[in-house]
Amino acid sequence: MRLCACAPHVKQTAEPKQLPAALPAELLTNRPDIRAAFLRVEAKDAEVARNQAQLAEVVAGYRQTVLRSFQEIEDALIGNRTMAAQIIRLQEQESATAAAQRLTLDRYLNGLTDYLPVLTAQIFNFNSQSQLLAAKRQLLSQRISLARALGGS
Repeated sequence: MRLCACAPHVKQTAEPKQLPAALPAELLTNRPDIRAAFLRVEAKDAEVARNQAQLAEVVAGYRQTVLRSFQEIEDALIGNRTMAAQIIRLQEQESATAAAQRLTLDRYLNGLTDYLPVLTAQIFNFNSQSQLLAAKRQLLSQRISLARALGGS
């Protein structure tokens, strides 16, 4: 290499080394702009994972709600069937006690017995009627529960 005569004070320096043609890609990770972009990607990926976890949680809650509603509907249906069967039995019982009351009243009116059996039959009949009314109220309550479980108003 030759020195220029116009710049005698400039020393001759060695030429810089040539960079290899194939640089490792890891060298790019040292760049602040690439590092910042990578951190933004990681942050978005963490938001995606969080959103997926939240979605899974909401879906699990939905499934639990659906299962609970099916259970409430099934319970209400069973309650309705049970109460309807009980009302049929109580209606039969009330018919029997009413017939017994009529029979004891007829016996009293024909002079065959005193009035105490009539009073006893009346008590049994009133109790049967009271139980029947309570069961009918309970059936109405069960039907309201069923309507609510089905989403009705």
